[in-house]
Amino acid sequence: MVFVAEDDGEIVGALGIALMQLAVWLVCLAGAVWVGGGLLGIGWLQDVNPNWRDVLAIVAVALPTYLFMAALMTIVGSTFTDVQEAQQAGPFFFFLLFLPTYLAIPLIQHPHSPLSVGLSLLPVTSVMTIAIRSLFLQVPAWEIAASAAIASACGVLAVWLASKAFRMSLLRYGQRLKWRDLFARRPAPA
Repeated sequence: MVFVAEDDGEIVGALGIALMQLAVWLVCLAGAVWVGGGLLGIGWLQDVNPNWRDVLAIVAVALPTYLFMAALMTIVGSTFTDVQEAQQAGPFFFFLLFLPTYLAIPLIQHPHSPLSVGLSLLPVTSVMTIAIRSLFLQVPAWEIAASAAIASACGVLAVWLASKAFRMSLLRYGQRLKWRDLFARRPAPA
């Protein structure tokens, strides 16, 4: 049995939303292939045969990455005092998540380069990078395992930091939580 503290409920909620969104996408995709290929007779949809190894690899990396990102956003959200400041940080996260899309051409041209491997191992960019690379080659199993392990370790650490940040920010109502206080052994008095 898993016990979740009240301050981790935000992370669990974000993770639940991400999993629900993933499930809806998969159902819509399967429905589109079924309707388009089976009922409407669209040729290219009749020949859809997903590579389940790649799908499972992306899911194995995506789950701990979603956990990490939800915890990271909770940490950042706990350091702001108003909603407007928190909304201004959002585009930074989206830029990091979509960085592999902006670098798609080098990733496609050199799928085994240090840039491709590095972005596959970095928790924030791993899902999109592995998805792009898996379209053109079979990503080595060690990279998928290492990426999932790194994202899991970062996710656990980020959840711990998020719960600490959330607790500390509740004690400092109206005051900004400083990053150095978050990493200090003894928190500064509120």
